[in-house]
Amino acid sequence: RACDLLVCRALQPHLELGRTILVGWNGSREATRAMHEALPFLGSADLVMLSAVGSRATAGLDKARLMLERHGVVVQTQQTAGPEEAAGAVLLAQAAAHGADLLVIGSYGRTRLREFLFGGVTRHLLREATVPVLFGS
Repeated sequence: RACDLLVCRALQPHLELGRTILVGWNGSREATRAMHEALPFLGSADLVMLSAVGSRATAGLDKARLMLERHGVVVQTQQTAGPEEAAGAVLLAQAAAHGADLLVIGSYGRTRLREFLFGGVTRHLLREATVPVLFGS
């Protein structure tokens, strides 16, 4: 069984983790699992943004929103056009714009070899994240 991973660079001492959460959605099994694993955080957050980048990611966005609402999470959705390869940078920009203190995403939706060769959202966030990231798998 895979496990979730919370990656934090240097945290600010006054930061309250999980008050404003951005959830990256792409419709994958990993994204669904990450969202379920983050429910304790999501349920107590002041603001939850569910964000999809690219046309394929947008396909299941309404179902994901409904699932969160069934668990009592008040959620806003955001759809962004653009290539899925840019999703990491887009999510970080959205996190900054909304003042998110936690980003939740599924990790490694592609094979490890393809991720290594071509890069991807997980790899980008591991290198560039400016907020704590909860990676679900």
